[in-house]
Amino acid sequence: MADTSSNSNGPAYPSYEEYARLPVPVKPWAGATYLRLFIRLQEPFSSAVSVCPPDRSTTSPREPYCRETPDGLVWHPIAEESVTDHRISSITVKIRCLDEWESAWLQLFEEEDLRPGDEGAVWALPGEEEEADDEETGMKLVRHVGEDRPRKYEGVVVRASNGHFVTVHDYATAVYEYLMPLRREVLASLTVSKQNGEPLPDDTQLVLCGFGPSQSVETVEEAERRRRRARMAGAGGDAVIPPEGLKA
Repeated sequence: MADTSSNSNGPAYPSYEEYARLPVPVKPWAGATYLRLFIRLQEPFSSAVSVCPPDRSTTSPREPYCRETPDGLVWHPIAEESVTDHRISSITVKIRCLDEWESAWLQLFEEEDLRPGDEGAVWALPGEEEEADDEETGMKLVRHVGEDRPRKYEGVVVRASNGHFVTVHDYATAVYEYLMPLRREVLASLTVSKQNGEPLPDDTQLVLCGFGPSQSVETVEEAERRRRRARMAGAGGDAVIPPEGLKA
């Protein structure tokens, strides 16, 4: 295990990615405290997050993650705990549905066998590090049936605000703040990859599910279905979902 003592020349703990490069690789898992969070993609953040009981009971009420006091906002005590079981100094997080959006969009047109010159399709030369979709012409499909090809998303780097390890609050706020301006893109990507082309309304309720470098976002209905399947299978699952259903 890497030295986890304080180091004035750098972070006290390895990054999530550095753990994988240790002589004996380690995969940090989401800490039990983080998995108690239920995070909706709605504003404001202070009311979008709540806390399940320690046993993640399906019948017990949730606690507020944030309380207003005369002195200002006070966060739940778990906010300062490590987000992972092995403490990390940073983690690069990509959003799974956005990361897969481009390939899912291209798959919609696989059966059409599109070629440059076809009606309704716009092609262009690929960028320096991009691949061509048509090997014969070296061209890339950039628009079809009135829709632009989804762009690539770099994700967000979550760093330890305390200078040592990423806390529950660091992760929750960074991912939330990254996603909120992209809410429409998230809905569009879910429409393509998970909803068989049926557009999701702008007011669709979305939640974060799980944790890690490939972070999932789901509709509350999908998260509820997954929770029920996990319960029937006798597994807790990794969805960060509310304990008494998804209506509250």
